[in-house]
Amino acid sequence: MLLQKPDSAKPFSTASGHTRMRRRLEPETTIMKSKSKFFAPSITSAYNKVALVCNATLLATSLTIAATPSASAAVTVTSTNGTLAASAQFDTVAGNLRIVVTNTSVADALLPTDILTAIFFDLLGSPTLSPVTALISGAPGTVLNCTGANSCTAPVAGNVGGEWAYANDLVGAPQGAHQGISSSGLGLFGQANFNGPNLQGPTAVAGGQFGITSAGDNPGTGNGGLNNEALIQNQVTFVLGSLPAGFNVNTGVSNVFFQYGTSLAVAVPEPESYAMILAGLGLMGFVARRRRSKTS
Repeated sequence: MLLQKPDSAKPFSTASGHTRMRRRLEPETTIMKSKSKFFAPSITSAYNKVALVCNATLLATSLTIAATPSASAAVTVTSTNGTLAASAQFDTVAGNLRIVVTNTSVADALLPTDILTAIFFDLLGSPTLSPVTALISGAPGTVLNCTGANSCTAPVAGNVGGEWAYANDLVGAPQGAHQGISSSGLGLFGQANFNGPNLQGPTAVAGGQFGITSAGDNPGTGNGGLNNEALIQNQVTFVLGSLPAGFNVNTGVSNVFFQYGTSLAVAVPEPESYAMILAGLGLMGFVARRRRSKTS
């Protein structure tokens, strides 16, 4: 598989011999490329509303809509595959969009590709929002590997906004998503733009530092890159302002994808594309057999 060049400003170390790779957790429909398996969508809604468009490549995803159908009702997207697991809860608070992103895995993070570095999504009307805050939340709600020896400044009151960036009108994001929040450049993001000071390294978001590690991460294991980069364990709450009046997350959020590591991969055909390719090959085979029968 071809990969885009990872961020060079703050790359993960590969001292342990692990190749820089990237894994992406994405919502439905699932394509397990290694086993050629497809998983049917699993969507749960108290009111049978399908609020998210689920086009996915690696993970089976479940969607839950809050029981109260209102503009502020929360929508939660969850994804799991092997030891990787993540969730994102979208809701509106005081006219702002709040997104709670959690690395829900309980496994130890051993590779850069175990670190959740970005979330991509689409919003109805593609409004340009304003980044407000990025705060560590949940439990344990800590930062690992942040020491003076690796030039890291501990966040005050959980403020990690100086290490994350929001962008709209993205070109080249997974599955064509137009909006995203990332702690890594990925060839799509530049300067951190949430409120807060830079805590480690250059002011541009790059590499894997201050990505979201698992709840079960043991800071004493993993390769050199993981041990030297500050990592958030295991949840961040993002607030974006300038949300259009009356925006409803139940119908306005779609195309949600979780990004791991520091590289984006070339897209693969979706299930419909595979079906068309196979149908085309079948038709060619039929024509070939028919021609052979005429000449025999």
